[in-house]
Amino acid sequence: MKNIYIIDESRSSLKNGIGTFLQEFLFCVERMDTNICLVSFNSEQSEFSIEEGDKISEMRFPVFPSGNFMTHPEVAIRFFRLYIKDSSNNVFLINYSPCIAFLQLIREFFPLSKIMYIIHDLSWTSVCLGDKKEWKASIKVSGDDVSEKERWLINAFEEEKKMCNMVDIVVCLSLSTFNVLKEIYKIDEKLIRLIPNGLRKKNMKFLDKDCLRRSVNIDKAEKVLLFVGRTTKVKGFSALIEAFRLVLKKVPNARLIIAGAIVDLTSYGDVSSRITYLGHIESEHLRKWYRISDIGVISSYSEQCSYAGIEMMQAGLPIVSSDGFGVVDMFHDGINAKVASIGNRKTDKEYIQNMAKAVLDLIESEILCAKLKITERELASSIYGIRRMKKNYQKLIDGI
Repeated sequence: MKNIYIIDESRSSLKNGIGTFLQEFLFCVERMDTNICLVSFNSEQSEFSIEEGDKISEMRFPVFPSGNFMTHPEVAIRFFRLYIKDSSNNVFLINYSPCIAFLQLIREFFPLSKIMYIIHDLSWTSVCLGDKKEWKASIKVSGDDVSEKERWLINAFEEEKKMCNMVDIVVCLSLSTFNVLKEIYKIDEKLIRLIPNGLRKKNMKFLDKDCLRRSVNIDKAEKVLLFVGRTTKVKGFSALIEAFRLVLKKVPNARLIIAGAIVDLTSYGDVSSRITYLGHIESEHLRKWYRISDIGVISSYSEQCSYAGIEMMQAGLPIVSSDGFGVVDMFHDGINAKVASIGNRKTDKEYIQNMAKAVLDLIESEILCAKLKITERELASSIYGIRRMKKNYQKLIDGI
């Protein structure tokens, strides 16, 4: 029987895709012949504790006075040595980077145990807005001409490469990342697995769209766009707001719903009355907004495997997506989305125009929307369904 130790950073994972991944991963491994221990750092506990369950136990670490478990790995390992017996049946599941010192200590004190590293993000994708060409050029610079940004990218590249070579298995969530690890990081293909995220199906058919709209004072004639995620540059948020401004010129009754952290919209005063902020809301509450909306927007410059995108496909919500790094693996123009090309990343102008056009194309074509809905639901079940995710991890864990 395998013993799975899942490394989690409680506070951040509650509000990002890693938290959703862990929920679905736990659902999968609970149904395997495994013992599961969730190792929760930065928990709400005031002191270290262990809670035993029938299938899942939890090892809880309080908030560190400064830094986190990645900057104080010796503290975590000290407790690991007290409560974890080294065994070839152990698998440590790492969800965060960089954490080279943490990995080194696991290797030193648990030499028989295996380590699996799930790549939920690559450091360069935010800095370079998913521009692989710019990133490749930056990490090749040498000598006295290296800028501060390039030096950071070079160091991050070396750290990530070292991490990949320290573990037994690296799991990629997107084909783009799989190819980058092979071609640029030069990681042995035998160490890499491609396993897209999976999601349990949520039944939304019983939610009546008109009734839901009335409950939140949205007229049934409004064309509602939905954005779910962090309101940051790498998520394409500023480009989305500008594209929405263009959409309003042709469709004055359009409305943008933002499920994410609230930001200052002072500079967008002319459109703010057509924007509704939900803040961060739980998945259960988000379901009704998938029903209320007409179009979902995945505007990111980079994603590994967007859970918001999977949820939108499950809901049969017509999607406008970017062709960003990783996003391009999930969404295909005219198949399961209307894809807006980012174009030149040095300016948002081209992307804004393309995104606005893609939104208007969907608003104006019920036939295209109906076609996308069918394929989205098929892909959500076949590629991003929980059964496939469980099957892939079952095979991986059995063989590691």
